[in-house]
Amino acid sequence: MKKIILVFIVPGLFLTACMETRSPSLASTNTPTLAFTDTPIVPTSTLIFTPTLTATIIPTSTITIPRSLKNKQYWAIVSQDRSAFWFMINPKITEWTWYKAPEMSIEYEWGVEFPISENPYPIYSAEVILGPDKKGLIPQKGTINELLAQCESGLWLMDRGGMLNLNMDKAVEAKYFNGGLLIELTDIDKIAKLYQAHPKTLLFKTYSRSNLLPNRKVDVTISYQ
Repeated sequence: MKKIILVFIVPGLFLTACMETRSPSLASTNTPTLAFTDTPIVPTSTLIFTPTLTATIIPTSTITIPRSLKNKQYWAIVSQDRSAFWFMINPKITEWTWYKAPEMSIEYEWGVEFPISENPYPIYSAEVILGPDKKGLIPQKGTINELLAQCESGLWLMDRGGMLNLNMDKAVEAKYFNGGLLIELTDIDKIAKLYQAHPKTLLFKTYSRSNLLPNRKVDVTISYQ
Protein backbone atom coordinates (compact mmCIF):
# COMPACT_ATOMS: atom_id res chain seq x y z
CA MET A 1 0.00 0.00 0.00
CA LYS A 2 1.44 3.37 -1.00
CA LYS A 3 2.44 5.85 1.68
CA ILE A 4 -0.17 8.54 1.65
CA ILE A 5 -1.36 11.28 3.92
CA LEU A 6 -5.08 11.69 4.32
CA VAL A 7 -6.32 15.02 5.58
CA PHE A 8 -9.88 15.21 6.69
CA ILE A 9 -11.60 18.57 7.01
CA VAL A 10 -14.56 18.39 9.33
CA PRO A 11 -17.06 21.16 8.61
CA GLY A 12 -19.30 20.38 11.55
CA LEU A 13 -18.62 19.71 15.18
CA PHE A 14 -17.98 16.14 16.28
CA LEU A 15 -19.62 15.51 19.60
CA THR A 16 -17.11 13.48 21.57
CA ALA A 17 -18.83 11.01 23.79
CA CYS A 18 -17.36 9.20 26.73
CA MET A 19 -18.66 5.68 26.87
CA GLU A 20 -19.14 5.58 30.62
CA THR A 21 -20.69 8.99 31.16
CA ARG A 22 -21.99 10.46 27.94
CA SER A 23 -24.13 9.17 25.09
CA PRO A 24 -22.38 9.21 21.70
CA SER A 25 -23.58 11.50 18.98
CA LEU A 26 -23.49 11.55 15.24
CA ALA A 27 -21.23 13.84 13.30
CA SER A 28 -22.32 15.66 10.16
CA THR A 29 -23.21 13.23 7.42
CA ASN A 30 -21.43 15.02 4.60
CA THR A 31 -17.86 14.85 5.88
CA PRO A 32 -15.30 12.42 4.49
CA THR A 33 -13.75 11.87 7.93
CA LEU A 34 -12.92 8.80 9.95
CA ALA A 35 -15.11 6.92 12.46
CA PHE A 36 -16.91 3.47 13.29
CA THR A 37 -19.72 0.96 14.64
CA ASP A 38 -22.55 -0.33 16.83
CA THR A 39 -23.51 -3.86 18.24
CA PRO A 40 -24.54 -5.87 21.35
CA ILE A 41 -23.19 -8.46 23.76
CA VAL A 42 -19.51 -8.93 24.31
CA PRO A 43 -17.38 -12.05 24.22
CA THR A 44 -17.36 -14.81 26.77
CA SER A 45 -15.02 -14.86 29.75
CA THR A 46 -11.78 -15.86 28.02
CA LEU A 47 -10.50 -15.08 24.57
CA ILE A 48 -7.47 -16.78 23.00
CA PHE A 49 -5.63 -14.51 20.61
CA THR A 50 -3.74 -16.12 17.76
CA PRO A 51 -1.61 -13.49 15.99
CA THR A 52 -0.85 -13.38 12.31
CA LEU A 53 2.73 -13.77 11.14
CA THR A 54 4.71 -10.58 11.64
CA ALA A 55 8.34 -9.59 11.76
CA THR A 56 8.12 -10.18 15.50
CA ILE A 57 6.05 -13.23 16.42
CA ILE A 58 4.10 -12.81 19.65
CA PRO A 59 3.79 -15.80 21.98
CA THR A 60 0.32 -17.28 22.40
CA SER A 61 -1.46 -16.11 25.55
CA THR A 62 -4.96 -15.44 26.83
CA ILE A 63 -6.74 -12.33 27.97
CA THR A 64 -9.59 -12.64 30.41
CA ILE A 65 -12.53 -10.40 29.55
CA PRO A 66 -13.88 -8.95 32.83
CA ARG A 67 -17.60 -9.28 33.56
CA SER A 68 -17.72 -5.50 33.86
CA LEU A 69 -17.18 -5.24 30.11
CA LYS A 70 -20.19 -7.35 29.24
CA ASN A 71 -22.86 -5.54 27.24
CA LYS A 72 -20.54 -2.61 26.56
CA GLN A 73 -20.54 -1.04 23.10
CA TYR A 74 -16.74 -0.83 23.14
CA TRP A 75 -13.93 -2.26 25.21
CA ALA A 76 -10.14 -2.06 25.36
CA ILE A 77 -7.95 -4.67 27.04
CA VAL A 78 -4.20 -4.13 27.31
CA SER A 79 -1.54 -6.40 28.81
CA GLN A 80 2.23 -6.58 28.40
CA ASP A 81 1.94 -8.76 25.30
CA ARG A 82 -1.62 -8.18 24.06
CA SER A 83 -3.70 -5.17 23.07
CA ALA A 84 -7.26 -5.84 21.94
CA PHE A 85 -10.03 -3.40 21.04
CA TRP A 86 -13.66 -4.30 20.36
CA PHE A 87 -16.50 -2.39 18.65
CA MET A 88 -20.10 -3.59 18.71
CA ILE A 89 -21.77 -3.80 15.32
CA ASN A 90 -25.50 -3.19 15.07
CA PRO A 91 -27.11 -6.65 14.59
CA LYS A 92 -30.04 -5.05 12.78
CA ILE A 93 -27.74 -4.26 9.87
CA THR A 94 -27.79 -7.47 7.83
CA GLU A 95 -26.73 -5.99 4.50
CA TRP A 96 -23.73 -3.72 3.93
CA THR A 97 -22.85 -1.80 0.79
CA TRP A 98 -19.46 -0.63 -0.44
CA TYR A 99 -17.60 0.83 -3.44
CA LYS A 100 -20.14 3.64 -3.60
CA ALA A 101 -18.05 6.53 -2.27
CA PRO A 102 -16.37 9.09 -4.57
CA GLU A 103 -12.69 8.68 -5.34
CA MET A 104 -10.27 9.69 -2.58
CA SER A 105 -12.99 9.34 0.06
CA ILE A 106 -12.98 7.08 3.09
CA GLU A 107 -15.98 4.77 2.88
CA TYR A 108 -15.67 2.89 6.20
CA GLU A 109 -13.36 3.25 9.18
CA TRP A 110 -12.87 1.69 12.58
CA GLY A 111 -9.89 3.15 14.42
CA VAL A 112 -8.25 3.27 17.85
CA GLU A 113 -5.82 6.07 18.66
CA PHE A 114 -3.14 5.36 21.25
CA PRO A 115 0.10 6.94 22.58
CA ILE A 116 3.36 5.04 23.06
CA SER A 117 4.81 7.40 25.67
CA GLU A 118 3.62 9.56 28.54
CA ASN A 119 3.84 12.59 26.26
CA PRO A 120 0.82 13.52 24.13
CA TYR A 121 2.71 12.67 20.93
CA PRO A 122 3.35 10.67 18.89
CA ILE A 123 -0.16 9.28 18.56
CA TYR A 124 -0.71 6.11 16.53
CA SER A 125 -3.96 4.70 15.22
CA ALA A 126 -4.79 1.04 14.61
CA GLU A 127 -7.07 1.27 11.58
CA VAL A 128 -9.48 -0.82 9.56
CA ILE A 129 -10.32 1.25 6.48
CA LEU A 130 -12.06 0.95 3.13
CA GLY A 131 -10.78 3.58 0.69
CA PRO A 132 -9.56 5.84 -0.76
CA ASP A 133 -7.63 3.66 -3.23
CA LYS A 134 -10.67 1.45 -3.84
CA LYS A 135 -11.91 3.38 -6.86
CA GLY A 136 -13.47 2.62 -10.20
CA LEU A 137 -15.03 -0.54 -8.79
CA ILE A 138 -18.63 -1.69 -9.19
CA PRO A 139 -20.80 -1.09 -6.06
CA GLN A 140 -21.21 -4.22 -3.98
CA LYS A 141 -23.38 -5.44 -1.10
CA GLY A 142 -23.05 -8.31 1.34
CA THR A 143 -22.36 -9.37 4.93
CA ILE A 144 -20.10 -7.67 7.45
CA ASN A 145 -17.49 -10.39 6.88
CA GLU A 146 -17.55 -9.74 3.14
CA LEU A 147 -17.15 -6.02 3.79
CA LEU A 148 -14.23 -6.56 6.17
CA ALA A 149 -12.55 -8.74 3.54
CA GLN A 150 -12.35 -5.62 1.34
CA CYS A 151 -10.95 -3.40 4.09
CA GLU A 152 -7.28 -2.83 4.87
CA SER A 153 -5.86 -2.88 8.38
CA GLY A 154 -2.65 -1.24 9.49
CA LEU A 155 -0.89 1.26 11.69
CA TRP A 156 -1.12 4.98 10.99
CA LEU A 157 0.54 8.03 12.53
CA MET A 158 -1.68 10.97 13.42
CA ASP A 159 0.01 13.99 11.89
CA ARG A 160 -1.22 17.60 11.92
CA GLY A 161 -4.88 16.77 11.55
CA GLY A 162 -4.22 14.07 8.97
CA MET A 163 -3.09 10.46 8.97
CA LEU A 164 0.19 9.07 7.66
CA ASN A 165 0.14 5.43 6.58
CA LEU A 166 3.17 3.69 8.11
CA ASN A 167 2.76 0.71 5.76
CA MET A 168 2.75 -1.65 8.74
CA ASP A 169 -0.03 -3.96 7.54
CA LYS A 170 1.10 -6.80 9.79
CA ALA A 171 1.07 -4.61 12.92
CA VAL A 172 -2.72 -4.83 13.14
CA GLU A 173 -5.11 -7.77 12.82
CA ALA A 174 -8.89 -7.40 12.56
CA LYS A 175 -11.80 -9.83 12.43
CA TYR A 176 -15.51 -10.12 13.16
CA PHE A 177 -15.83 -11.60 16.64
CA ASN A 178 -18.93 -12.29 18.75
CA GLY A 179 -21.11 -9.56 17.30
CA GLY A 180 -18.43 -6.95 16.84
CA LEU A 181 -15.16 -5.95 15.22
CA LEU A 182 -12.06 -7.04 17.12
CA ILE A 183 -8.85 -5.12 16.39
CA GLU A 184 -5.56 -6.42 17.82
CA LEU A 185 -2.09 -4.94 17.82
CA THR A 186 0.42 -7.59 16.78
CA ASP A 187 3.59 -5.47 16.87
CA ILE A 188 5.23 -6.46 20.16
CA ASP A 189 7.19 -3.20 20.40
CA LYS A 190 4.07 -1.01 20.11
CA ILE A 191 2.17 -3.23 22.56
CA ALA A 192 4.93 -2.97 25.16
CA LYS A 193 5.21 0.80 24.77
CA LEU A 194 1.43 1.27 25.04
CA TYR A 195 1.41 -0.80 28.22
CA GLN A 196 4.33 1.20 29.60
CA ALA A 197 2.66 4.54 28.76
CA HIS A 198 -0.45 3.29 30.65
CA PRO A 199 -3.06 5.80 29.44
CA LYS A 200 -6.43 5.69 31.17
CA THR A 201 -8.48 5.88 27.98
CA LEU A 202 -8.15 5.39 24.24
CA LEU A 203 -10.05 7.18 21.49
CA PHE A 204 -12.30 4.86 19.46
CA LYS A 205 -13.47 6.22 16.10
CA THR A 206 -16.10 5.03 13.65
CA TYR A 207 -17.19 6.46 10.32
CA SER A 208 -19.09 5.42 7.23
CA ARG A 209 -20.10 7.53 4.28
CA SER A 210 -23.35 5.56 4.03
CA ASN A 211 -24.15 6.22 7.72
CA LEU A 212 -24.38 2.48 8.42
CA LEU A 213 -21.77 3.24 11.07
CA PRO A 214 -22.20 6.28 13.32
CA ASN A 215 -19.75 9.13 12.76
CA ARG A 216 -18.47 9.00 16.29
CA LYS A 217 -15.47 9.46 18.59
CA VAL A 218 -15.63 7.83 22.03
CA ASP A 219 -13.18 7.77 24.94
CA VAL A 220 -12.99 4.17 26.16
CA THR A 221 -11.49 3.24 29.54
CA ILE A 222 -8.73 0.63 29.29
CA SER A 223 -8.89 -2.60 31.29
CA TYR A 224 -5.27 -3.54 32.15
CA GLN A 225 -4.16 -7.11 32.78
